[in-house]
Formats: sequence, structure tokens, C-alpha cells
Amino acid sequence: MILKDCSRGKVYAPGENRYWPCRVDYSETQTILYLKNYEGNGQQFGTRVDFYDDVIGVVVTDSEVRLRINPNYPEEPERWIGECRIRNIDTIVQRHLDVRVNVELGVQFQSEDGDSFVGCIRNISAGGIYVVTDAALPLGMRISFAYAFRHMERPYVVEVLWGQGEKEGRFGYGCRFLDLTNGAESAVRNYVFSRLREQAREEKMRRQADGSEDDFQGVHA
Repeated sequence: MILKDCSRGKVYAPGENRYWPCRVDYSETQTILYLKNYEGNGQQFGTRVDFYDDVIGVVVTDSEVRLRINPNYPEEPERWIGECRIRNIDTIVQRHLDVRVNVELGVQFQSEDGDSFVGCIRNISAGGIYVVTDAALPLGMRISFAYAFRHMERPYVVEVLWGQGEKEGRFGYGCRFLDLTNGAESAVRNYVFSRLREQAREEKMRRQADGSEDDFQGVHA
């Protein structure tokens, strides 16, 4: 099974750019698509199906889909259920590991020597973190911490790749994540994109407030 953490996708009309959004449920043995709407011809066909996986990225497939009426409709919102057999993976558009967001997260770390120290994560991506601390860490050292980036606290391990001096005699270290589970990687990705959306909204509100203030001052000048 190629999918790692996928809950949504698109089912295309055969040979067309028209598509229907779907909810995705999958296991090692089957992949099920749930569609609220479907206006195609026929209920069994080969077509393009895109899967939006929080770990892998966008998985574009050539699939065979067999649709039937959802026996639990209208208790469930989707009228159609589609049994999907992935015949071929055409492309995988990977999510960028270097999409970073600036944060201020105080975290308790532990070195592989067993020493504990406090650090502040200043930015984070699905690839790693930049942490500022008073502790002097050698390159290549592995340090661990626990944090709830999504709904539950998970353990994380990072490796120190590079370091630099910070203000007031502190040190800054660029670190990469090691051995992320699918759930842990998905939690970090969702946290990063959630924070980016929040910061974009805050910036938009700030600009709107600045514009309104300028307009007000212009009227009364």
C-alpha cells in the first residue's frame, strides 16, 4: 500500500478534467472512496484518481473504480461508495520538506548522554528544527524531545547538523528529524501548515487595520 496518511482525494471523469472530491478510507487490502456527488456515465471504469497524502504528497494514479450506492446514506453524507484498485502510479508530487514556519516553542530536550536542557525551537519544517539553547552541542549528536504538534504528545529525535553563535552567548543549531513515524511526520506537517495559515490571516488583518487607519487619517487630515 503506497498511501501513508490519506483522507481525501479526487475522482476524475474518464478522459476529462472534470472531477469529484472524495473521502478516502484504506487498508492494506482495499481502498474505498466516498463521493457526495457523481454525474458520470457508468459505475465501473478506469480513470485518474488523485490521493492527497499528508506524508507522501499528491499521488496521481491510474485506477479502476467500481461505484455503488452507499447503503448507509443518508446517515452518512456520501451517496456513493467506490471500490478503488490502483493499477499504476503516474506521478508523486512530494511535499516540500523545506517549507518552514517561525515559532517560539520552549521545549525540554535530552541528549544521548542523558543530560537534560531547555531550548527554544525558533523554526520548524517537516525536515527539521532550528533550536536556540545555552547548551553546547557537538555536531552529529542526537537529542530528543516530546511535543504535541497535533492532538497527542509524541517523541521526536533530531540530529545536530550545524551550529552558530546567538546573542547573549547562546547557541543556535540546525537539526534534522530522524526516523519519523507516519503519524509523527503528519503531525509536524499539519502543524507547520496550520501555523502558516494562522500567520497569513494575522498579516492580512494587520494590513487591513493599517489601511483603515490610513484612510481614517486621510479623511480627517
